[in-house]
Amino acid sequence: MKKIRILTYSYYCLITFCNNWILTHFEFTNLQIFFLSFFFTLITLIPILIWNRQEISLSLFKSSLLVFLNLLILAWIFNRSYAEIPNDFLYFFYDLFSVALIEEIIFRGIFYRSLLKQYSPIKATILTTLLFAAMHLPRIWLQNEAWITMLPNICFASLLLCLFFYLSHNTLLAAIIHFFLNYFGFANPLILILLFDMIYLLLSKLWNAKRKSI
Repeated sequence: MKKIRILTYSYYCLITFCNNWILTHFEFTNLQIFFLSFFFTLITLIPILIWNRQEISLSLFKSSLLVFLNLLILAWIFNRSYAEIPNDFLYFFYDLFSVALIEEIIFRGIFYRSLLKQYSPIKATILTTLLFAAMHLPRIWLQNEAWITMLPNICFASLLLCLFFYLSHNTLLAAIIHFFLNYFGFANPLILILLFDMIYLLLSKLWNAKRKSI
């Protein structure tokens, strides 16, 4: 099982580096970027899902009222920022599926979930965050981004995503929140969404605990 995790991480980092290198060194149209990202998503996701098929559970994508409410916000973002601009809906699908969803399947749905079985939640969160941050280093280097500001933001985002996954055990919810983080940054709308989601999850936990105690 440990060898599969190492293979999964190494393979994903390699594919991500190749994708970022190509996008950095060549110019593409929106349509070309979409098909290129779709290609890299397929060659990344299919082997990883096969290697980790015993770890991945359909319950990670279970529906809930909270997921539905966040999907409504997602629909509003699409209508507000993507729908009226020609071909920009391709960026929407790229950000949502090729970035947010695939990263959450790998880092929260596979790595974090697996580490929780071996370590405490705090240690599992720290290890997942280190892996998540290390994966982003090649992109920061290739795009000449300021790593001093980028790395703390990436680490903080990973801590938040681990917390929401720990409370919900829902990869789809983590992927939607991941998209919100990329879209809003840490602006006020995101803070309100995260507060609402957190309160909902905590109240759900308390309600379920109360029902079990009766």
